[in-house]
Order: sequence, then C-alpha cells, then structure tokens
Amino acid sequence: MDRQTVERRREYVQNIRNSFYEENGMQKRETREVDDSAPEMGLAATLKLRIFLSVCIFAAFLGCMYTHTDLCGYSTQTITEMICDNHYYTNLKNYVMIH
Repeated sequence: MDRQTVERRREYVQNIRNSFYEENGMQKRETREVDDSAPEMGLAATLKLRIFLSVCIFAAFLGCMYTHTDLCGYSTQTITEMICDNHYYTNLKNYVMIH
C-alpha cells in the first residue's frame, strides 16, 4: 500500500470513531493520553507485582521461621547467615574482575 492509501484509511477509521462517540453521546477520548500513559501503567503493574511477590516471599520466610520448617533444605538461620555473609556476591565480583 502506498502512503496515500494508508492516510485515507486512517482518516476513515478516525471518522467512524468520531461518529460513534457523537451518536451514543459519549465523550471523545484523546488517543494521545491513552498511548502516553500505557507504558507508565505497565511499569506500575510490574512494580505492584514485584512488591506483592516480595511480600509473599517474606511471609513464607517468617512462616518457616516460626514453625521451624526448612526452605529447600536450608534453615532460616542458614539463609540469614548466607545473606549477611555476602559470600556469593564476593565470588561473583571476583569472577567478573578476572574475566
């Protein structure tokens, strides 16, 4: 399709949309506002999901700590020591610096 055909179709579709809003008495939305806010809405949803998962993991950790249950074969005390130790971060840092 050439550029002129594309522009005519786009104008036709826009006219149909405008007539729909006029016939039903609905307010016309600006398409720009929807397009600009879409990435922000995705980021907000991602942030909410990450916070929800973090809270769930923390709740599972606290539940295991109070019931003295192991997580994947590690006690909660061992997991706490591993986090405080920074052993894995130090090894990764050394590996990256060597290569």
